[in-house]
Amino acid sequence: MNNSFTVFSGIYYAIIVIFTSFISFYSFDLFFYYLLNRFIAKKESNFYNKILKMNVDFTSKVAIIYPTKDDFVEKAFEKLLNINYKNADIYILDDSVEKGYKDKIDKFNNRCTILRRWEEKDYHGSKNKAGNINYFLQKKFDFDFLIILDADSYIEKDFVENCLKYFHTFNDIGILQAIEKPVEIKNLFQSFINTSHSSDVFYNGISYFSSNIFGQPLFYGHIAMIKRNTLEECGFSFPNLVGEDHAFSLEAIFKGYKICYAPNIICGCEEPPNLIAQRTKIIKFVGGDYEVMKKYWGKILKTDKLSFIKKIEFLSQKFMVSVFPLITLIFTFFLFGSRFFGSRYLYHFYSNFFELNTNLNFLNLLLGVFILFSGFLYFILIPLFQSINLKTFFLGILSNMFLLLVTCSYIFLLAWRCIKCIFGAKAKFCRTPKEQTKISFVEALKLNLSIVLTSLILLIIYVFLMIFSKIFFFDFFISFIIFAGLLSPFITILSNVILPEKTKK
Repeated sequence: MNNSFTVFSGIYYAIIVIFTSFISFYSFDLFFYYLLNRFIAKKESNFYNKILKMNVDFTSKVAIIYPTKDDFVEKAFEKLLNINYKNADIYILDDSVEKGYKDKIDKFNNRCTILRRWEEKDYHGSKNKAGNINYFLQKKFDFDFLIILDADSYIEKDFVENCLKYFHTFNDIGILQAIEKPVEIKNLFQSFINTSHSSDVFYNGISYFSSNIFGQPLFYGHIAMIKRNTLEECGFSFPNLVGEDHAFSLEAIFKGYKICYAPNIICGCEEPPNLIAQRTKIIKFVGGDYEVMKKYWGKILKTDKLSFIKKIEFLSQKFMVSVFPLITLIFTFFLFGSRFFGSRYLYHFYSNFFELNTNLNFLNLLLGVFILFSGFLYFILIPLFQSINLKTFFLGILSNMFLLLVTCSYIFLLAWRCIKCIFGAKAKFCRTPKEQTKISFVEALKLNLSIVLTSLILLIIYVFLMIFSKIFFFDFFISFIIFAGLLSPFITILSNVILPEKTKK
């Protein structure tokens, strides 16, 4: 067989380049902010702490909205009712269907305003969270600032005045995003997810100092305060998308408003209790981010409100969530294809560990180096930077591997969601289950049946190709995905292991 650059290998290399480029940029982007934080964290922490120490009397009218749909968390709402700030009105935007949740909410009707849009005659609106928020905004309630919470948002007594202090300090911000930290960690699955560095990226504020200076902060849809002027400039409504939070972030940015993280305003949130809940949450993100990408990618590239680096950073983050699973699926099929159509002539970094290859060229070597570098950043250096000792360093590495295993266990479901979105299916808004229930192994197997069957089919094809080609080969990438899929029922029942009280966080 000659070494001509065939159409097949051309497409194959294109997939590899796209796949590798985004992984490398995403990993380096995370590493960059962690690295910078090491140098500026102390100085920036002192600066932000001075903001909260200000003694200012605020008179601004604040509206606090609490959208919920069959996921009301009474314990979290009671914390909200204990806030110090007096000039604040609380609104429960209840889309619940189940009577049990409605009854729980009705117990608080003398301490807040309860709005149920579907009980209003002739109301026709979007069934997602954006529709619920827009229903509230259409009422034209009087307020200067709007706070949006989730059903599982645990805020402190001084949350409102602390947020107002940021707006008093920075006149040019339109949205303030507080930071979440997981609470109510009850089982082994939640514990493993919570200790991964990827959770820290979103919850524990490790890189928020540097993100405020060099990056592009975003609004995450809850525990955030929005200035009324920002809402008015953006049409006093949220984009009717499942990913309404990032879509509204972009609308505010296009209007010239800044978004700021508040690294020292920490709120609690509840982690998904098991693999099924985690999967539901991520599938929703995939559809939501794809909608945002589809609607805004052109505007992002054209706007002068974002630097070139910030544009690439935003698009790469959206790519990693919305399109990356599909690229992974295509890449997997090409790996199988390369085996079937002559594996020993198509070199790729992920395979041929036990097979000599004579077609190694500069591009292959470069791609391999990039992937090694990305893995080193993601799995070694980032945990090292966030670690306080050797134990937490190794725990960080193991936790990262667990999160990768969890993600790979449902990567094909994410890819299927991508395909449906590409062919016109609308993203679905669905609540993340929060109930802690015991799942038997048989139930776990049924809940993961499509994943297990897909993994078994891949394993059979894998073995068949080895027999057909009469060459033993080990492909780490494919093997890991098969392994993760087959383990999905076992990962699911990790939630049955309840942590002792002293180890709960």
